[in-house]
Amino acid sequence: MRSYFFAALMGCLLVAGCVNVGKRSGDQSVAIYDFGKLTSPLVNTANGSMAYALEVRTPRWLDSSAMNYRLGDDKSSRRNEYSLSRWAATPAQLIEHRLRYQLGLASAGQNGVRCVLVVEVDEFVQTFSSATESNGLLQGNVRLLDRSRNGLSAWRFQFDVPAVTPDASGGVAALIVAVDHLGKAIFNWMESSDGSAARSACAS
Repeated sequence: MRSYFFAALMGCLLVAGCVNVGKRSGDQSVAIYDFGKLTSPLVNTANGSMAYALEVRTPRWLDSSAMNYRLGDDKSSRRNEYSLSRWAATPAQLIEHRLRYQLGLASAGQNGVRCVLVVEVDEFVQTFSSATESNGLLQGNVRLLDRSRNGLSAWRFQFDVPAVTPDASGGVAALIVAVDHLGKAIFNWMESSDGSAARSACAS
């Protein structure tokens, strides 16, 4: 029964022109996705959080505009790629742009910034559990480094957000929500006692 579900899913994706099976897709328009309209920032940018710079890192296999998904039967090892849907930039660039806006953070290398908030993304993918159900998965860790690259704080994150529709657009929407969850988690950490202590260390 489980194999039937994923056979049906592959059939659905093929009909939708989503799976790259060797056929050139140049005669069909490719949907380009970004993270949409920026939401209201989480911090008062007039006061800002410029004591920190932000740097988002991803594995090499995420260093492209390809939009990936995994099927439940091969979730642990095989990555698939939508052929007619792409990101407007690399995931690292999209995530960093949104988080910098939300949190009022500087770009890495900017003068006067004492500490770097490093977001290391391990996974950024749409995962299918059946032919009709999928999630946007974002996981990794956050590290705060001082000017000498010594670690001041570190914690892991994982956000698994259900997609409204089992297709590329549904995966995009779920991953955007996952990134917004990450932004709120970082903001809450910045406002916590641990975050305050780290901010004091960065200001000294």
